[in-house]
Amino acid sequence: MISNFVIFAVFTGVIIAIFCRPKPSEDIKYDIIIVGAGTSGTVLANRLSENNTLNIALIEAGDVPSGWTGLLSSIPIATPLLQKSSIDWSYISTPQKYACRSLKNKQFTIPAGKAVGGTSTINAMLYVRGNRADYNNWEQTYGASGWNYSNLLKYFIKSENNKGRLKLLDPGFHGFDGPLQVSDVDTLDELTEAFLKAGTEAGFPLTDVNGRSQIGFTSAQATTYRGMRWSTYDAYMKPALNRENLKLLSSTHVDKVLVRLSGDSKQIATGVQLSDGRKLFVKPGGEVLLSAGAIATSKIMMLSGIGPRKHLESHNIESISDLPVGHNLQDHPFVGIYFSIGKTVSITESKLKSLRQIVKYVFQGKGYLSGASGFNGIGFIKTKYQTAETDIPDIELQSIGVGSIANDAVKTLSNYKEDAWAKFIPPNHDTDQEGFIIAVTLVSGIASRGTIKLQSNLPEDDVLIDPNILSSGHDVNRLVEGIKMTIDIINSSKAFQAMDVKPHLPVYEGCEHTQTASDEYFACLVTNIATTVYHSCGTCRMGDHRRNDTVVDPKLRVKGIRGLRIVDASIMPQIPTGNLNAPIVAMAERASDIVKSDLYK
Repeated sequence: MISNFVIFAVFTGVIIAIFCRPKPSEDIKYDIIIVGAGTSGTVLANRLSENNTLNIALIEAGDVPSGWTGLLSSIPIATPLLQKSSIDWSYISTPQKYACRSLKNKQFTIPAGKAVGGTSTINAMLYVRGNRADYNNWEQTYGASGWNYSNLLKYFIKSENNKGRLKLLDPGFHGFDGPLQVSDVDTLDELTEAFLKAGTEAGFPLTDVNGRSQIGFTSAQATTYRGMRWSTYDAYMKPALNRENLKLLSSTHVDKVLVRLSGDSKQIATGVQLSDGRKLFVKPGGEVLLSAGAIATSKIMMLSGIGPRKHLESHNIESISDLPVGHNLQDHPFVGIYFSIGKTVSITESKLKSLRQIVKYVFQGKGYLSGASGFNGIGFIKTKYQTAETDIPDIELQSIGVGSIANDAVKTLSNYKEDAWAKFIPPNHDTDQEGFIIAVTLVSGIASRGTIKLQSNLPEDDVLIDPNILSSGHDVNRLVEGIKMTIDIINSSKAFQAMDVKPHLPVYEGCEHTQTASDEYFACLVTNIATTVYHSCGTCRMGDHRRNDTVVDPKLRVKGIRGLRIVDASIMPQIPTGNLNAPIVAMAERASDIVKSDLYK
């Protein structure tokens, strides 16, 4: 009797499976498939789905940050805890030839957001657009027609909702009703004031670094709202989630773009293949938009047969378009210099965990927990290597008001060897040691270039990321000069002298025979501990389609592949002089208008 029941149940299940199964994914066609719901993908999804006649699929390998990780993501000071978490791809570089001698295996970590909102869910939130000359250079040098500063400024303004009280804000350069919330970082007032005074005493103006002139000092602004992180998930995705024409496929991996020959013998993108074997297709005239970031987009392109022919064929991948995908990898190298301080003005462990700070944050959205990873001030300066008459700085200084609690973050995030980690901050068993860090970052004139390569033709295998930092001695020289100028600015400041501020200059491996604070010492310091600030870009360069070093044209169309565009940091011809989140948002805003215009001619 039981066996008859089992047979009946199995038979019934088979009948239900046959007649009630969902339609195969091949039958689902979209007007637009967006791969990657990160910073750029969420902007695209929002703006393109405003037209309710477009049927859009947005695919994301991660998910909406939730639970404990989601809570940490919303608290600005908790940023270091998000890296190497479930919402971080946790990339790591290949062993570096010219740098990272004090890091394990000479490798450094490369965080990238694996969530709806992408890296904007785990970044340090600083709102810095870059220099106007960056974008003019994209157009003039690389033939990226239409991507000049004047055109992009419209989209910076359109995207921005600046709630700051900064008196320095240049009129005509900011937006006040866009979706991306921007606020002042209003913690650590005394330390911030000292940093700004140090800049003015050294002859630099107080300025709006996102306004008419970038060189100078300012207190920081960040993509926060009422003391909480404001990612592009908050800004662009939440308002669009309930639109019937937008389907979010989270926790879904894309292996490759599907490409076939069209009737006129042209290559055309028809959809994407997912890691579970499903395929999603676009309608005739539809498009696939890759917005997975400089690393993942390059990987998907190469697995699709679009990339350097010899490299693809070495992994038994049929080459359908020979393009320099994965070349031109750029990032901002930096060195953190720790300063001890004889006054209680920085963030320490006991202050951060105090009931006063928790109450202040919960009820007012202010205090140390609202701080953008401890960043409080920004300065842009020029070294002697930069052309005297140019308004383009080559060094960015970021003041980070954390004391000894920075030690654990440095160890976790930078992959330091144990002995090097122990040297970064002066030996002191007091976890409430006061201090701050100046991140000295090379932001322009960067000569080093890296690559992203496949290590196999298997989608589950990681790519080989070689930033190749400091491969040019010129980059080392600029950083050395930037560090020297930074220490001079701090040491000469009356405000910092009154706080008994001293730079901590440890002797790292191989530096034992150098004279402390000499050029030779600083060069050794740089090659020991310099890493990057996680601004990977440039691997699918945009520009004139006739150039051999470009992957996409100024309309972001992949050369030789109809119906395929790239919209993320990988298309940047040259890295901007500043942080990347704000430029990527503005680029995606403009890209949305380009796509709309092409679809509805």
